[in-house]
Amino acid sequence: MTDSSLPTAIVQVPGRCPLCEEPGAAASACDQTICVRKGHHRIPPADFDAIKQTRRPADPLIGTRIGAWLAVAQLGAGAFGVVYRVHDDKGRTHSAVAPR
Repeated sequence: MTDSSLPTAIVQVPGRCPLCEEPGAAASACDQTICVRKGHHRIPPADFDAIKQTRRPADPLIGTRIGAWLAVAQLGAGAFGVVYRVHDDKGRTHSAVAPR
């Protein structure tokens, strides 16, 4: 899915890349060279601020697409996988498990 096909409501929300902190529209692909190689997308400001407040290294999947969903935060981890808060292309929030 290209950024031009994202719903207008999502593209109009500001966001930041979790890797390089480049500002832009949430859910849009970051255009910095390293971020393009890693497939990073910008995440909404509240999720970006939460990552910065934890002072932990950002999970490498935050800001990337897991299927049709954009991973914006890690909710927990266990023996079977990691649970992420994800947004779909309509801006709805869901939880998704990525197996280890």
